[in-house]
Amino acid sequence: MFNRNLLLVAASFLLAASSTCGMESSASTGRSTEANNTAIYIIYDSSNSMWGPLQGEQRKYEAARKALVNFVDNEIEGREVAFRAYGHRRAKDCTDSELIVPFSSENVGEEIKAAVNGIRPTGQTPIDFSLRRALEDFGDRSGEILLLTDGIESCDADPCALLAAWKEKNVKVNVHVVGIGLSEKEKVAIQCLADAAGTEFLDAQSEQQLADSLTAAVGEAERDNTPGDFHLTVNYDAGSKIDRQLTAIGTLSPLDEHGKLMEVSSNGRFTPLPGKYTLTAGVRLVTGGMYKPHTQELEILPGKSHRVTISPPIPPAVKTEFWEVGEKVRPGFVRAYQEDREVFKFRGKDISFIPEGSFEFRSDYNVHNKNLVVTESFSAGDFKTVKFQLKESVLIYAQVNAQDSGYLFSKHPLLEQNGKPSGTVRNNNGGLVIPGTHELVMHDGLNEYRTTIEVTHEEKQRFKLIAPAGNYRLHYQNKDGSAEKAKRIFIYGPMGSKSFTSEKAFALLPGEYRIVGWPKANYEEQKLIVSAGDDADIVFRAISN
Repeated sequence: MFNRNLLLVAASFLLAASSTCGMESSASTGRSTEANNTAIYIIYDSSNSMWGPLQGEQRKYEAARKALVNFVDNEIEGREVAFRAYGHRRAKDCTDSELIVPFSSENVGEEIKAAVNGIRPTGQTPIDFSLRRALEDFGDRSGEILLLTDGIESCDADPCALLAAWKEKNVKVNVHVVGIGLSEKEKVAIQCLADAAGTEFLDAQSEQQLADSLTAAVGEAERDNTPGDFHLTVNYDAGSKIDRQLTAIGTLSPLDEHGKLMEVSSNGRFTPLPGKYTLTAGVRLVTGGMYKPHTQELEILPGKSHRVTISPPIPPAVKTEFWEVGEKVRPGFVRAYQEDREVFKFRGKDISFIPEGSFEFRSDYNVHNKNLVVTESFSAGDFKTVKFQLKESVLIYAQVNAQDSGYLFSKHPLLEQNGKPSGTVRNNNGGLVIPGTHELVMHDGLNEYRTTIEVTHEEKQRFKLIAPAGNYRLHYQNKDGSAEKAKRIFIYGPMGSKSFTSEKAFALLPGEYRIVGWPKANYEEQKLIVSAGDDADIVFRAISN
């Protein structure tokens, strides 16, 4: 059976006692509500689907009619009430929505009973259209709409978006949705109306549940739902570097049907709905969870300010240091593992709160310091520094230019030691290299140049290397010997091919090359043997015009 407690929120502030937590409440003025003074607008579904069964042999429209008659007999005295029905006159008309009883507080119950007894299910479900007309009917009033429906919008409109727009515009009319015999799929679709309106969706699968839902909707309308102000703070040792890093997180879990679940933290302000809650809060761990959370019950009052201060247990904390040749260097990123499974990660420069246990801390600091591992165990209240020892590496810069011309061969030469890669040196950003003797390998896309360099312990060393080379310029000519415009040319060397642009100087390492013009059919291919110190012009004359 669907029942709800409709008592107004109590005026007293209740707080469960706790040895570790305290709570203060500072008053602020909340919204007051006079009983039986809320204007109510009933929108009644008389679409064709209301012929369907609700429970046993009773049809939906019969249960709705009886529940509504009972409602107006017991719940509307002294109120201004209006009554609109839709789908009660024409079968395929999405504008079939009629204000049958305008706002009135005199004899309105009898008029509504006469109206609901005189109509039968006929047509469509124009919820959006009916809501728009209802808002017009309210005029300057504020109040509540009770929407009774047994199905979703059937007229190519989006009432959920409409109610969301009302909320955004702070329309002073609340919509309470009562579902009549909805399927699970329909409940999901109709739920968006209540969500958009910020009210509770009321589901009825029998005449009695429908009557209870109407009563509950009025109770929700009368209840002061002005959100309270909630602040969570942490009582910590102001002189402790560790305590100052603490952040508490938690949840407010409702103990009654009025509140809604809310996540809270010590670095924000929150506005829960009035109601009774269980607060679960603790120090936030780097895993995202709470450390040994504390719980207590509390009540949020409409429009009041509430502050809860907790003195939580302190979890283990960790920071890292990275050392290279006796000097502390910039911290890296760290991942923690248990049984070869990553359990959390953090920036090495931060103080991070972690679970208790033993962890394998891993870091890939740079290309020369990968798979660094330190194992450490932590108990409650521990604060430990995990230290990583790095192999020494220095930053160097290197570039290779052609002899005589200074033509830049490669911006990114490679380094090798004992035939294995030992680093990449980028022209602008340089590269980290372990001090020692390295073979520098330069690939220009056509050929390869190798030389030996000696990297010392000095930081930011610069190597400007001169490679033996020939320097060339290439020209295209028409068949008559006149100059052609600049265009591409293709050169094939021992290790690959590369295109150049004619009329621009370039250099080649010593070796044998093939040069192909463009288009290929119009020029004879040429062979070129390059020697160190060459300086020449290469001409491609067209075979035909």
